[in-house]
Amino acid sequence: MLRPPRPAATGLAWDGNRLNITSDDVMARVDRPYLSVSTSQAMAGCPARFVADKSMPEGVDLFSPSSLGTAAHTILERLYQLGPKRRDRRTATSIMLGLARELTETYPEVMSDPVTYHRWCEEVSHRYGGIFEMEDPAEVQTLYTERKFDGVEVAGVPAMGFIDRQEEIEARNKVGSRVVDYKFGKAKKAGAYGRDDHGDQLRIYAEAVRIKDGVLPLEAKVLYVTHRQAVRVPLGPKYMKPTLAKFSQAWTDLRTYVDQASFPTRTSPLCGWCPLVNACPVARAEGKVDRVGNAPTEVDLGIPTLRP
Repeated sequence: MLRPPRPAATGLAWDGNRLNITSDDVMARVDRPYLSVSTSQAMAGCPARFVADKSMPEGVDLFSPSSLGTAAHTILERLYQLGPKRRDRRTATSIMLGLARELTETYPEVMSDPVTYHRWCEEVSHRYGGIFEMEDPAEVQTLYTERKFDGVEVAGVPAMGFIDRQEEIEARNKVGSRVVDYKFGKAKKAGAYGRDDHGDQLRIYAEAVRIKDGVLPLEAKVLYVTHRQAVRVPLGPKYMKPTLAKFSQAWTDLRTYVDQASFPTRTSPLCGWCPLVNACPVARAEGKVDRVGNAPTEVDLGIPTLRP
């Protein structure tokens, strides 16, 4: 299913190297009473893109990496909710086919085509199938799947999020828990683009568990399922302290940008995948170009420029 074009970027205006919000509707989509990990990382990256993603939602593309990853994630979530003896490949396939039927009912114009249907199943199977090579799901002592945390303050910040999986483990002669997050892209090296986003995400989750349960998890792990790679995330004080400091700073930055109704633009190697790339004055000045091939043009976006 081809993704329909993004809508025009109404309610926005360029002010030098900043993107201003000029409508209450857009501000309502951007302003939140809590901070998620993804929003905190957006504040450390390009806040202007965060505004674009919130104000210009894309249509559904069942074959986009994010949609396929979401499907694979849903299958693993449902699999680990079952009793240990039922967590096998056959059951996972049954869950996948059930999800495919759900999508066929929702998007019959796409999934009712047999070729498309089988292609979708192959793509999703490829993404979640690695879990059976990384671990034996029947041996996992599941405590929670998609555990929601809200109403807690992490580093003094009202936080909200969902932990993919929390399981009971025994390590270093202690019985405790491990927080696990599923990823379906390539493993990200710590410090890529100056950050360790995936590690920071798990450390924020671990801190939320500490606040809710009264004890920090013994371990945290990112499972890059498609690529069959597991990365252990350190939770020691020298790692937790800077992560929590960044989370707190992101909240301060978000509140400042919301109060000013103005969000700065920062370039990075990811600019070519941003919907604003063809209109962003900073990206243009640095020679950034559309790397996807279907980003809206400057005319399509229609973002005016404020003059002094």
